[in-house]
Amino acid sequence: MNEKNFCIAPFIQIVTDTRQGGGPCPYNSQCWTFKEKTLIEKWNSKEAVSLRQQFINGEKPQTCNRCWNDEKAGKKSLRQRLYNFSTGSPDAHTTNIRDPKKVFEKVYKKFIEKNEYNNGPQVLTIKPGNLCNLGCRSCNPSDSSQWVSMLNRLQKENKLSFIENQKNSDLSDEQINDIVSYSKNLKRLEIFGGEPFYHKSVKDKLLPKLIDVGSSKDIVLYFNTNGTIYDDKIKQLANNFKKLEVRISIDGINEQFEYLRYPAKYSEVIENGKKLYDLAKGNFEIVCTISPYNFLYLDEYDSAFKKLGWNVFYNLTVGPDYMLLYNIPNEVKHNITLSEKFKDIEIYIKNTKSDPVAWKRFIKMTKILDKDRNQNFATVFPEFYKLIQHTI
Repeated sequence: MNEKNFCIAPFIQIVTDTRQGGGPCPYNSQCWTFKEKTLIEKWNSKEAVSLRQQFINGEKPQTCNRCWNDEKAGKKSLRQRLYNFSTGSPDAHTTNIRDPKKVFEKVYKKFIEKNEYNNGPQVLTIKPGNLCNLGCRSCNPSDSSQWVSMLNRLQKENKLSFIENQKNSDLSDEQINDIVSYSKNLKRLEIFGGEPFYHKSVKDKLLPKLIDVGSSKDIVLYFNTNGTIYDDKIKQLANNFKKLEVRISIDGINEQFEYLRYPAKYSEVIENGKKLYDLAKGNFEIVCTISPYNFLYLDEYDSAFKKLGWNVFYNLTVGPDYMLLYNIPNEVKHNITLSEKFKDIEIYIKNTKSDPVAWKRFIKMTKILDKDRNQNFATVFPEFYKLIQHTI
């Protein structure tokens, strides 16, 4: 084994969605297509077993390229952040990294040497479907039902053949019952989107059932939310779990936020964030996704987030191709200079050659959505517009 290449995720965690997709971690949430139905069957699938063996062999699996690329760019990858493993409950967004050798030894002795990982996952990450109330610029139909509706309306007229539309999806009763029946073995449940609080299958079925069977009191509940929804039921549910962790997606401030996370209102999300912060007893963090639109404004965002007193994790877009930072035209990149805090983002942008086709798609999608939403990229992001206007 090689602790420098090691990742604990495949030995403690599995991700599953409503379309029989899944993977070993939130970074690889749709890299596998399961033939298996139950969580235990998926845990013992050939894909999961093979990935574990690659790490045991000291290899660097291609499946995990997102982490390898993050590390190459000088960013802390999810693999590295998961070194804060503690009793099966890693904090995916912490920036203080424990000694990987010590974590490796702990995991090896506890899970691998004794083959305890064969008993099943301690951490379950679910993507309960694409139901969502927002159509964010950095999103896609597989994660947003608003994107599905939008493409049904716009695709034919605008010939958006480079975006594959989806059908809306939600957790089935069979999937919910499988999670509940396995839940006594869970230490952590992570719920992503669409928008988790928009899913009645989550709020009205899955979580109440976990409370009813008594599993919730031993489970750390993690939500990744867009912050647009808050009601008393969320508070009631949270009080029945061992601990609550909340990550709220905020990709900008004021008008820029509302441009990127349409049709959310910045002031409303901030107010809901304050309530969720109190509910999570401070285990609360902003996840700011960095895209071609907003990367020049990170210092301004960082200052605003500090005034709120909230920690922030800066996340890079990973798709679609027209939203990748390094596809900004090569002739523009030499004019990009970011502050020392975000120098790794600058390196990431400049170290990979741009794809001109992807950039044309970025311009096309920007114009289409601006027209459809009555927005104006040039006035909302004037500094970036000035840099790239000759490419439009």
